[in-house]
Amino acid sequence: FREVIKTNPKSRFLFEAHVKLAISLAEEGKLDEAQKAFDEAQAAIKAFKDKMMKVDAKYKHIADKYATMAVMGNARMLEKKADGQKEADYNPALSKYKQSQTDALTGKYPDVYADAVDGELRVLVKMGELIAAKARAQDIIEKFKQSPSPDLYRMLPGAHAVMGRSNYGQAVEARDKGQAMQASKLFAEARWDYLHIVVKFFDNEDYLAQAHYFAGLCCAALKADEKDAMSTAVHHWKAVVENFHKSPFKPLADDELKKAEAAPPPAAEVKTGAEAKTGAETKTGAVAKSPAKGVEKSK
Repeated sequence: FREVIKTNPKSRFLFEAHVKLAISLAEEGKLDEAQKAFDEAQAAIKAFKDKMMKVDAKYKHIADKYATMAVMGNARMLEKKADGQKEADYNPALSKYKQSQTDALTGKYPDVYADAVDGELRVLVKMGELIAAKARAQDIIEKFKQSPSPDLYRMLPGAHAVMGRSNYGQAVEARDKGQAMQASKLFAEARWDYLHIVVKFFDNEDYLAQAHYFAGLCCAALKADEKDAMSTAVHHWKAVVENFHKSPFKPLADDELKKAEAAPPPAAEVKTGAEAKTGAETKTGAVAKSPAKGVEKSK
C-alpha cells in the first residue's frame, strides 16, 4: 500500500491504498502509526476529491465512500486501542462509529452503515450501556420483521448478540438477588437469541463462537429446570473448542468444559447403599414402589 501511494499518487487505487494501509497498521497493533495513516488518508482523499471534481463529478461519490470507510476504520482502531487500556474509554470509538453511520446514510453505502451499526452495538456493550444497546438492537430486529431487507439482515447477528448479552447480564443479576423465576426466564430468552445466531448465521464466524459459548452458559444456568441442560451446554462449548481455535472464546469454553468434567453428578442420580441393594430409588418420607409387586408402601 505504501508503494502505491509513493510511486503513483494519481493511481485509481489511491483511496483504497490509503485506507487499507491504515487498517493494516491497526490490525498489526501499531495504533499510533495507524492513527497517523487515517489522518493522512482523510487529507489525501479530500485533496484528490477537490481537484478531480473539476474534471468529473463522479469522483465525489467514490471519494466520499472511501472517506466514510476511513472513518469506519478509525473507529475500529480506537475501539482496539480502548480494549488495551486499563481504564478503557470507548467514547472516541463510539463517536466515530456514529459519524460513519451518518456519512454512510448520506452517501448510501449500506455495507459501511451495517458495519458501523455493528461497531456501535459492540462498543455499547463494552461500555456497560446494556439498556441503550438492547434498545438499539430491538429497533433493528423489529424493523427487519416489519420490512425485511438485505441491508437490515446484515445487522441481525450483532443485534441478536446484543440482545443475548443484555438478557444474560440481567439474568445473572436476578439470580444473584435470589429471583430464581425471573433469572430462568431471562436465561431462556438469552439462549434463544444466541441459538438464533447459531441456526440462521452459522457462516458468520465473528459471532458464531460467541453464540455457542453463551448458549452453553445459559444452558448450564438452566440445569435445575431442564434434565439435559448440562449435556447441551457441553455440546456448545465443544463446538467452540473444536471449530474456533483462534477465537477469544476458545479458552473460556475450555475452562467451562473442565468445570463440567470436575462437577459431581446430580444428587438425584447418586444412590445410597440400601437403594442400590433393593433397586428402589427411595427418599426418606417418600412413597416408593416395591419392584416385585408394584405395591405402594409409605416409609
